[in-house]
Amino acid sequence: MRLRVWGCGLVWLAAALPVTAQQPAPEIESIRQQDLRADLFYLAGDGFRGRLTNTPENLLAAEFIRARFERLGLEPAGPGGSYFQPYTLMIATLGAENRLVASTGDGVERRATVGIDVYPHRFSATGRTGGAVVFAGFGITEPRLGYDDYRGEQIKGNVVLVLDHEPGERDPDSPFDGVVTAQASSPLEKALAAQARGAAGILFVTDVHNHPGPANFGEAARNYWPAEAPRVERYTLGSLAERVRIPAAQISATLADALVRGTGRTLAELSRAAESPRGMVPVPVPGVQVELTTTVHQQVIPDRNVVARVVGADPRLKDDWVIVSAHFDHDGASGEQVYNGADDDGSGTVGLLEIAEDLRPRPRTGATAPPVGALRRVELRGARPARGVGVCRTTAVPAGPDRRRPQHGHDRSQRRGAGRRRRPIPGPGGSDGGVQ
Repeated sequence: MRLRVWGCGLVWLAAALPVTAQQPAPEIESIRQQDLRADLFYLAGDGFRGRLTNTPENLLAAEFIRARFERLGLEPAGPGGSYFQPYTLMIATLGAENRLVASTGDGVERRATVGIDVYPHRFSATGRTGGAVVFAGFGITEPRLGYDDYRGEQIKGNVVLVLDHEPGERDPDSPFDGVVTAQASSPLEKALAAQARGAAGILFVTDVHNHPGPANFGEAARNYWPAEAPRVERYTLGSLAERVRIPAAQISATLADALVRGTGRTLAELSRAAESPRGMVPVPVPGVQVELTTTVHQQVIPDRNVVARVVGADPRLKDDWVIVSAHFDHDGASGEQVYNGADDDGSGTVGLLEIAEDLRPRPRTGATAPPVGALRRVELRGARPARGVGVCRTTAVPAGPDRRRPQHGHDRSQRRGAGRRRRPIPGPGGSDGGVQ
């Protein structure tokens, strides 16, 4: 199967059908405003209570979509002949024992205060680790670009200090997907990369050369770990989070500057040096040892996508796939206040159902059809903390020089900083699936 990944949203690739640019799409008149309106007023009605993840109303919305797929005669695309594709999400609460102690060769010891200088990541393993500190640039390994911040043997057995984000953050020509945030730059992916190289733990700090303004680390810590549980939980994709076996924490720029002082360079100087086309050679920090303890209580939440397919009839194109996706969850309800989610993304979901109806199996000479699925929501790291994670992360379309670029509909990308957008993380089962 050949796939080329574009963005997340509702996408239709006209070139998958053998029609010319002058012809209307076949049977497009079957997509009618009154049908879209009826489905949307039902799905976004108060009875669904905002379709919040891990609620009965969300399960009911999934059953509604499944029933529609079945009624239309679409083939189930889930495991075991099911319309459901199961996966897991993870939520976390902060445990009692979290600390970081740093010592230098001259016997000076610095105890970081949780919520002031340090806090653990939600995906962090629970445990205690320690070792020398090695600065490893952005902490990214991306073989397809020949990029590696973990070259050499300095990482093994030590605690790595890495920058947030990625090289060329504001460069539209950056090989890291231009101004779209690359998947490899997510903290969870960086932790897995460090773990694969034998790191004992990982510390994250803001990339101060890109974000030099004064940062209120305490406020960021309170937002990440609020005193009261949020009404809308912050999910991490379970299949990724369960792979993390090392402690992972965020530290303040002030603390990081103190840790790297022994290199003879400031944090800002090291950050600028990390802007390298092939990655930065790790820099050991002389004389500094850290002990990191993290306690994060993680709870697994089962969830599911609704997936169906239409098998193509064209003998040349039937092995290529078009994926049309939308997410059907939203923000739920608070008392009598229902957050209906008509546009986010009820409209995308009912649009997907209408496309599915138009593509349902019927005699149609020379036509091909894509797999169709209603995929759950994924929110990522961006200008605001990631809340959701489900699986409307990527949309794949057939590769090849004779394919036209798909037209994008409802774009769920988030912006970060100067116009950056988050590339979604792969979900369960591969690139068409995931969240942070």
